[in-house]
Amino acid sequence: MRNSIYDRAVMTLSELLGSSPQDLQSGNGCRFVNSRRGKATVYHSNIAGGNRAEVAFQVESFSERLRLQ
Repeated sequence: MRNSIYDRAVMTLSELLGSSPQDLQSGNGCRFVNSRRGKATVYHSNIAGGNRAEVAFQVESFSERLRLQ
């Protein structure tokens, strides 16, 4: 279920990644895709108990951007 923590994470990642979120087909979050800045997904449901949001980063996309490969 959407909540203030999830909404804050989405807003912050929108600013950092410079892209708009795309809702997941499952309805449990959204995904950010920016080929120049990286990829991330934020979830608000079907997550670990006690968590109000979870963020997953695609490590490869960020390491390419930062030239850490």
